[in-house]
Amino acid sequence: MPSSNLPNLDKIPDMSLGERSDKLPSPVPPWEMPTSIQAQPEGGVAAAQKSELAPPRWQEGDQVLAPWEPMFLYPGTISQIKVDEARGDQALIEFDDSGAGWVFLYSICPREIANGQRVQCRRGNGPHYISCEILDVDGDDVHVQFDEGGVEWTTVAALRIPCIENGPAAVPTRFAPWQTPPSASGTGIPSWAVTAIIVVVLLFLRLGCRAVFSP
Repeated sequence: MPSSNLPNLDKIPDMSLGERSDKLPSPVPPWEMPTSIQAQPEGGVAAAQKSELAPPRWQEGDQVLAPWEPMFLYPGTISQIKVDEARGDQALIEFDDSGAGWVFLYSICPREIANGQRVQCRRGNGPHYISCEILDVDGDDVHVQFDEGGVEWTTVAALRIPCIENGPAAVPTRFAPWQTPPSASGTGIPSWAVTAIIVVVLLFLRLGCRAVFSP
């Protein structure tokens, strides 16, 4: 007589491993990676990986945001596109602040300036950037509120947008008037100090000439 304690072989689950057919997720290309101005699609990273977004087809004349430094994007316009199979395609950007430089196409972002966006601005069009928030956008005019206090109407040319580093800095072909080229900053003497020294020398020469020719 068979024993009642023997296991029922029909109820034992199949523990064998099936053939693995799932593939590893493909890496997200640089133009799909989120930056401070690029929000992820609804659904998070999984949705971004499944999306079939193509890289933007940039053309000369497009208004964009491009890096002058790796961690900041500046508003500008594509002036020229150069195809370089060895190093990567590049674009000459005419920045809104009158500077210009070459950047890689993959580091360019769409030009998006919106209310509530965190940016940095040259207060009073000076040389230093200050953190602020955009309150209103009216064409190229932007109303910002500075973290240190105060509001100001300025232009898009005075802004820069923090971003995730995804490429090198621009290779300058022209500096903006408010910038100091590296060759001019090598002495470490501020421009105001140089101006003051020149004024003092001129005054000394003028007073000395008066003393010599006075009766």
